[in-house]
Amino acid sequence: MKKILFFLLPFSLIGQSTLLVPSQYNLIQEAIDASSNGDTIAVSSGTYYENLDFNEKDLVLVSDFIINNDTNYINSTIIDGMNNGRVLNINNNTASVIGFTITNGSHPGGAGIYTSEANIVLSDLKIINNDASDDGGGIHCHASSMDLRNSKILSNTAQVFGGGVFVENCTTQNVNIINSVISNNQCLSNGGGIYIGNSTVTIDSCQVTNNNSTQNSGTHGGGISIWLESDVSIEHSLIKGNVSNTGGGIYVGRSDVLLNYNDVSLNSAFNDGGGVTLSTWGSGNFNASIINCTFYDNWAAQISSNGIKVAESTGDYIITILNSIIWEKIDGFIDFVEYSNTQQSFSGVGNISLIPDLVDVSPTSPNYNLNSTSPCIDAGNPSPIYNDPNGTRNDMGAYPYEPCINNTSISYTDI
Repeated sequence: MKKILFFLLPFSLIGQSTLLVPSQYNLIQEAIDASSNGDTIAVSSGTYYENLDFNEKDLVLVSDFIINNDTNYINSTIIDGMNNGRVLNINNNTASVIGFTITNGSHPGGAGIYTSEANIVLSDLKIINNDASDDGGGIHCHASSMDLRNSKILSNTAQVFGGGVFVENCTTQNVNIINSVISNNQCLSNGGGIYIGNSTVTIDSCQVTNNNSTQNSGTHGGGISIWLESDVSIEHSLIKGNVSNTGGGIYVGRSDVLLNYNDVSLNSAFNDGGGVTLSTWGSGNFNASIINCTFYDNWAAQISSNGIKVAESTGDYIITILNSIIWEKIDGFIDFVEYSNTQQSFSGVGNISLIPDLVDVSPTSPNYNLNSTSPCIDAGNPSPIYNDPNGTRNDMGAYPYEPCINNTSISYTDI
């Protein structure tokens, strides 16, 4: 079977040599120590109780998952840090890690995976039950280019920022989080699911659900917390069931954010911004665009902001809402609202304030697709650049209506 591995590995992943664990090396670290830049380390199913350091080498670390994309190999090829340090340490190199469960890491920063000054691909991983006494329970990404995709970041904890994923100082690098589940993570400060500081990040086709950052009254962003002049794009994603003090779903502080085709629902905030809080202080102008999103059934103790809270002490947020359903309250000034269905009435071209007529608004089994009688169908911006995937005029909200299917949805991860 290992011969099949060589033929099916993408050419770009094949290094100078392929080192096999455990047939050639009993431990993964032994293979790393024996490797050279450009090598591939192929690991068979089993549980490996190790704390790995790539030793600044350019390596590809893969399980048998890459033979036929059988996800059983992800669950059966486990790197267990034994709560005795980081599971993976990847610094100053180029590396790919594909097809593993990463678990039981324990470290102040980056308990599951820590990367600094690196260029890494993390694909088809399950990163679960890691604990950081500071930041980044599952992943800590510092000043690195990171492509995280097709992965599950589950039940990780951090005592400060970023229970699931912590990203900082990635301003000139590319950080992409694609087609992944970030769920049931927890921190005691900001970013139960994901914390982003001073970084440029794209989040696409992800589920950010049931994350928590509620330990004290100063917490921000149960699902995603964005800070320090970051530039973040969140598209085609589900932000649901997250909890915090401020910004239950998403908190954005002094940063630019694009929300495009997202479902932001059933999040909770013990202060303000059940769905989203946008906050500025100091000087400077920032942009927030909310396009083709559905906000529904979010909760905040400050009920006037159960959907969106805009907190501008100084500085200014330039906020645009377009083609969206915000069927809850907005507290604060919104610069531009067009072709949207809002519970509060807004002046602006194409705006309505009508019951959106969704398939099922039950909190236990919500389905925010549009019924055939919804006033949101063909009510978005008529410009062809906003047309639905089927070529018809834009429908308001995150879920374009498809008459032949009725319950069509945006593309979330199916891992």
